[in-house]
Amino acid sequence: MYTNKKGLSTSWINAATAFDNDYDKCGWKSCTQLISPPIIALLRERHANEIVEDISDAIWKILGSATHVILEKSAEAEAITEQRIIIKVLGKEVSMKNDRCEKIPETDPIEYHLKDYKVVRVNAWKYGAKVEQIAQLNILRFGLATYGFNVTKLSLEMLLRDWNDLDAIKSPHDYPDAQVMPVEVPLWDIAQTELYLQERVQLFIDCETMSDNELPICTPQERWQRPDKFAVLKPKAAKAYRTFLSRPEADDFLAKMKTPGYHVEFRPGECVRCTRFCSVNKWCRFYHQINPAF
Repeated sequence: MYTNKKGLSTSWINAATAFDNDYDKCGWKSCTQLISPPIIALLRERHANEIVEDISDAIWKILGSATHVILEKSAEAEAITEQRIIIKVLGKEVSMKNDRCEKIPETDPIEYHLKDYKVVRVNAWKYGAKVEQIAQLNILRFGLATYGFNVTKLSLEMLLRDWNDLDAIKSPHDYPDAQVMPVEVPLWDIAQTELYLQERVQLFIDCETMSDNELPICTPQERWQRPDKFAVLKPKAAKAYRTFLSRPEADDFLAKMKTPGYHVEFRPGECVRCTRFCSVNKWCRFYHQINPAF
């Protein structure tokens, strides 16, 4: 369900709703669900009709979906795009859909390059492929292998939505030089991928019978947890001069500086995904623990 707090054109809501309704749910679980923390995937499934999002927060989701549609329609005939496949794992039907799979020239027998499109921020490119993105592409590779496609290369193609040409000129060594950047993704051993997939399917089977309050909470990595920090600051400054992970380290640094006016400030860590990007945190017991007033 979408709200419209900014009074935007209803075309935005219609577009978001159309993309949501266009999702072709097949099988028991999708690859995308299985790589997600079970508590997020299952709470989304169970509370789908109760999740409320303002349309102003869904704009990039709309543009990301539109980008996929345009690239699919623009692909050459021999490219395999948006192909839905289903495989059986532990007796369960797992569905997946690739963005683009293309033949690698001059390979005999034929090898394939599997690509996934992402509309992201520049910071995402700086950090490279996420763990979940690596898992997703390797599962897709495994699925395509069951249909006879020998995928030997994986990559992301990142459209950087906040890319700036001036920043590219100023920082040529640590800033992308183009608005769309390829990112290579490591290949897993096929047997390793099958084992990972079996473990994820079994985990979801186990979790399906649990109540909302029994579901295993996300790991710190899945919560995108930032640690507590201790910042050394100049007088009246908001930006830290240096940051440390412990108070003794910060105090020791401050003592060695011997500069009057500097002080140490505690900055609590944050579960970034929980507080900023989770659409089901209102049903999550961990989120209520860290935000008792919620």
